[in-house]
Amino acid sequence: MVEAYGGFTIGFGRGVFEWKEHRSKLPLHPYIAGRFGTGASMAFTVEFLHSEGGFYPALGSGCRMAGGEDLDAFFRVIERGYQLVYEPASLLYHLHRRDYVHLQKQIYGYGVGFTAYLTKIMMDHPKFTLDFAGKVPYALVYLLRLRLSKQKEKPTYYPKELTITEWKGMLYGPFAYIRSRWEMRKLSRKLTWDETCVVIPERRDD
Repeated sequence: MVEAYGGFTIGFGRGVFEWKEHRSKLPLHPYIAGRFGTGASMAFTVEFLHSEGGFYPALGSGCRMAGGEDLDAFFRVIERGYQLVYEPASLLYHLHRRDYVHLQKQIYGYGVGFTAYLTKIMMDHPKFTLDFAGKVPYALVYLLRLRLSKQKEKPTYYPKELTITEWKGMLYGPFAYIRSRWEMRKLSRKLTWDETCVVIPERRDD
């Protein structure tokens, strides 16, 4: 079912992605960062990660999101003017969920992570809002045509329930991100306060 959903590969050909020169064929380039590869197997230069302050914890799987920090990192590579390379020769075997309940949570998490990552982009860079909104109608037409052309090829064993589950996750994603972002800032302020309020006991010789 995971492979019917889309799997973790985008083909066996090497791909180079940039903002303008090398573009994905999807209308929502570069916002659909999942088309660049998978966060289960990724590598960055140390210089880039240091310059960006690392991954954004409010999108991490340890918070309200089930992931999304990899999408954010992919987008930041392209947004900063660098190249993002998909290398099919780099192989990773991903352990898929073996029971339906965990698969539901996984698909729901994909939906939450995707729209949460988009929310971060729009909040951090309002200039992208118009660009993204202008591409949405073309994306909807593209997806409709793709669905109609591949309707006969679509595996019948992929439950519609999982598609609805993903949509529910996408609806919750923006709210989850705003809540997670608020919690991270609250935690950051608390840690800063604790560090600056360390009480050093007065030394007594007696």
